[in-house]
Amino acid sequence: MFKKNLILLGIQIVIFLGRLPLSIRRKLGAYIGDICRIIGIRRKIVERNLSLAFPKMSEQEKKTILRRNYQIYGMVISDEFALLSMSQKKMVEWLKLDTIPKFSKKPIIFCLPHFCAASIIGLRLSLLCKKYTQRAFFHYKPMHNAFWEQFYHDLRTKYGATGMPANDSNTMRKLVHNLKQKGCFLYLPDIDTKRHKSTVFVPFFSVAESATTTNLSRLAKITGASVRILTARITDTGYDLHIDPPLSKFPGSDLTEDTKRINQIIADYVHVDPAQYFWLHRRFKTHPDRTKNRYA
Repeated sequence: MFKKNLILLGIQIVIFLGRLPLSIRRKLGAYIGDICRIIGIRRKIVERNLSLAFPKMSEQEKKTILRRNYQIYGMVISDEFALLSMSQKKMVEWLKLDTIPKFSKKPIIFCLPHFCAASIIGLRLSLLCKKYTQRAFFHYKPMHNAFWEQFYHDLRTKYGATGMPANDSNTMRKLVHNLKQKGCFLYLPDIDTKRHKSTVFVPFFSVAESATTTNLSRLAKITGASVRILTARITDTGYDLHIDPPLSKFPGSDLTEDTKRINQIIADYVHVDPAQYFWLHRRFKTHPDRTKNRYA
């Protein structure tokens, strides 16, 4: 009962945050992030991820990244509540996109690393695709909490994007169909995929064998889609969004090499500001040796 009431209180606080001016909302969001860090919500996971990813980094540097990571995540969540009711004009001004990609008859896969602001950039992208009459869709893992599931559904689909749940056995078939219809697909490939027929163990940061999906390369090969890297960073005045040119010679002839290449690109972007990355999930959970657990 206490935990349930605490969750309900947190929801009310975040709804309240969404109605506040940016500067005040960001400060309170950062405080909430600090509280989550102090009481230990997923803290051991973040600490372990940072140790695995950056083994040569000093403890002080990792502590600084950890604290800022929680603060950024708290600010992003408070901003998401503001975005749900924000006008389209205000949203476009707030989410600054430095490059408008050229849309053609060729389908596009936007590869989005798991930055804290992933849901926010998805909202901006779906509006961009809608402007150019391109259908936008995304892949997601349903949440256990009904409130958060509904909230993120409403946020991500605000401008017409279609969600495709990861637990649907027909999702891959639907993805291929929609891409062949010249759609825009927002894909976050840098998650732990467990053991699956599309999983390979390739380097990611300093972890030599990180379970990673080959689906990005497979989808591009099957549908003829171009692949563009999409990144988002929180700033004092909003968010800076960047879209790379289409990846050259992608996909290649080797799924594993393609996947290694994507992991390296993502790691390079994260190295610019590691605190912006979403370190709260067990990215390195699946070990090639079933008897070993990196989070034990």
